[in-house]
Amino acid sequence: TVSVLSIKGMLRGQCYDIENGWAIEGLCTQVGGLAVCDPGSTCLLLANNPGRGLANFDSLGAAVVQVFQIMTLEGWAGIMYSVQDVYSEWVMFFFVIVVFAGPIFTIQLFLVVITSKFHGVKEQLKKDALESQQKIEEALEQAQKEEGGQPGGAGKKGLAHRLTGAMA
Repeated sequence: TVSVLSIKGMLRGQCYDIENGWAIEGLCTQVGGLAVCDPGSTCLLLANNPGRGLANFDSLGAAVVQVFQIMTLEGWAGIMYSVQDVYSEWVMFFFVIVVFAGPIFTIQLFLVVITSKFHGVKEQLKKDALESQQKIEEALEQAQKEEGGQPGGAGKKGLAHRLTGAMA
């Protein structure tokens, strides 16, 4: 959100000749960046964004995509140089922070999600095992009651049937 509020629309700046209205190649700034127009031309925010219009911070979604691209180190230097030209040379600190802290934060986020999912599955398995054990114990108690409390004996087929039924 900081990048959207600060840089929104600035990458569309282009110099235009005052006399004939022709566009002059390259970026320009209206707020004090490094890229200024020559005398006899003015900077207007009428051009397309760099990178075929994809490199921009004009909306939150576009800014998230740009921050992701910067974190993956894919073409981040070109984006940084463009923003330095139109905004300020000190914006490099924002890019350095995103390059170094962004991937660490993202990895931590993925690890938290994986760990929480693992603990949820582990708890569910414990719960299922406890329920199965309780069913087996109940079947054993029921079998012993029917046999008159005598271990072994003629009720083994019935006990085996109850145990397989309890586990199913």
